Amino acid sequence: MLESLSTFIQMGGYGGYVWFCYAAAVAMQAGMIINLWRRRQQLLSQKKQ
Repeated sequence: MLESLSTFIQMGGYGGYVWFCYAAAVAMQAGMIINLWRRRQQLLSQKKQ
């Protein structure tokens, strides 16, 4: 089981590149969600004024 997990994580020698790309995509999506949430809050506060 651990050997197959290790093989999966290494992905034939491309694991570093693949996992970096996954992490970058998740970080960008999280940043977009946070930006949208902040923009929504800003627009709602302007609307109340």
